[in-house]
Amino acid sequence: MQRVDSNIAQVEVENNALQAEVKELSKPSRILAEAEKHGLSIKNSNVKQATQTN
Repeated sequence: MQRVDSNIAQVEVENNALQAEVKELSKPSRILAEAEKHGLSIKNSNVKQATQTN
């Protein structure tokens, strides 16, 4: 039982880290910078962030 609890705690830590990474990578300013780096441009800089529906 202790091993299962330890595994659960480890997965929760990993999930929290991944959620933080997704939040950071999802920032519109970062996405715009990456797009510009690859030669793309946004007209009127009207960028909207999609929302997750679950």
